[in-house]
Amino acid sequence: MCDDFLIEVEKLPPCLVKFHELLCGCDSPGKVYDVLLKYLERLSKDKTGSGYKTAYELFFLYAVDHCGITDHGTSIGYAWLTEDGKQALEFLRANIDKMNEMVIMY
Repeated sequence: MCDDFLIEVEKLPPCLVKFHELLCGCDSPGKVYDVLLKYLERLSKDKTGSGYKTAYELFFLYAVDHCGITDHGTSIGYAWLTEDGKQALEFLRANIDKMNEMVIMY
């Protein structure tokens, strides 16, 4: 494996480590990071979410919130980025192309 795809866990925003621990690593977890990046990009522009349409989206919002990437008031569908979430967004922007192959070293 190429060292370009290894990253020490200490270099990740803590909320992204917690999110990563939700994934088992088989199949293509990088696709999940693509979805996460799109969601965080939307929040960075809109400042709050725009609701959800399916139970799958609702579950995703709960998982992201649980990891400390977002926070919310009365409705999880209208969350906003936390400071940790902003760090996660910057990390994903810089590394999204590597996320399908990335191995996190604990």
